[in-house]
Amino acid sequence: MSDNVETVRRLETAWATNDYDTVKEILSPDFPKLNHGPGSEMLPPGIDGLIEGHKMSLGAYPDRKQEILDCFGEGDRVMVRSRMTGTNQGGLPWFGVPANNNKVDVEYITIYRLEDGKVVESWAQMEIPKMMQQLGAGG
Repeated sequence: MSDNVETVRRLETAWATNDYDTVKEILSPDFPKLNHGPGSEMLPPGIDGLIEGHKMSLGAYPDRKQEILDCFGEGDRVMVRSRMTGTNQGGLPWFGVPANNNKVDVEYITIYRLEDGKVVESWAQMEIPKMMQQLGAGG
């Protein structure tokens, strides 16, 4: 396994276990400017803003579980396909969804770009229409 793949596995595990010290260690200080994921434009600035966004998600899904389904890479790029499950116990005010105890089970794909052992950029896609449907907010 390449060093970059191992670094991204550590990052994904850190997010899943709320290990924010490891998150801060792995993300480049400039990373938040190059985070191209759903809702990233709504987060407060900096790595602390990413962490606050993560904590908001945990408020919505206190029983949130994340698992890596696939992780591989070549050169400076690493791709991760993950699964997130949880119960909407806190609501998602940013989507206008109240707490309703609906279960979600969605996958997302993230491509990371690394430089010198740090994550400097990412692109992510999540099954948001599927999640909204599971939350009772989709058509």
